[in-house]
Amino acid sequence: MIHSCAGGVIRDKKSFTLAKVEILSTGEPRWYISNLPLLEVGDEVIVPFGRENVEVRARVLRIDKGVSEQVTPVPLKSLKEIFRLAD
Repeated sequence: MIHSCAGGVIRDKKSFTLAKVEILSTGEPRWYISNLPLLEVGDEVIVPFGRENVEVRARVLRIDKGVSEQVTPVPLKSLKEIFRLAD
């Protein structure tokens, strides 16, 4: 935690692992937060998709580790989390 000169506290910066995936049914690229420690490019995963958060298959195209919440490729509040690796 960092303290400001005025005596307040500046919140800690969080970092995330982000995965860019291709939704297999549409070919659409999307970014997701990943908490899967063994995730690799090329893996197939199950992700929430659309307003209904329907479970769909996707292929991992890119993984960015240690991404600060200030520099995410899309707004952090719009990112969803990968559910799991596909069977």
